[in-house]
Amino acid sequence: MKSIARYYKSLSDKEQFALNILAAVLAPLLLYFLLVNPSLSYYLSAKQEYAYNHDLVTWIGENESKVTLKPKTLKNESDKPLLQTISASAEAGGIKLSRLQPESSTQVRIWLNDTEFAVLAHWLSKLIQQSGLTIASISIDKTSKPGIVNAQCLLAKN
Repeated sequence: MKSIARYYKSLSDKEQFALNILAAVLAPLLLYFLLVNPSLSYYLSAKQEYAYNHDLVTWIGENESKVTLKPKTLKNESDKPLLQTISASAEAGGIKLSRLQPESSTQVRIWLNDTEFAVLAHWLSKLIQQSGLTIASISIDKTSKPGIVNAQCLLAKN
């Protein structure tokens, strides 16, 4: 730092004046391009994203009744015991349950090993729509084979 000050003092008055003018021009430009412009750009993009998300939330609120799935409960399905409903649905959907364990009178935990994810998702969707069950919790782990998963799911009766 001292060497820079020494160099500056060794310059002629005209050179010092030119260097001062250059610094006076560059300092605001650097300040603008390194601080103000990125901050302003971020602010404007965040404001635009906020407006988009606000509009999206408003639209979702207005159309919630149109997109809400209402479970179609079949009388014979809801009268069956929970274990029987799940077992029959799994068999019909081509799903092999590794383990089936009642948690309470209204909840059953199921384990599935080496199951195709698409088949699992379709079966769960169909089970929920037909029997009125809900997924209380689910854990899906990938396996070394593409598209094949292990899953553990807690199903609850409404």
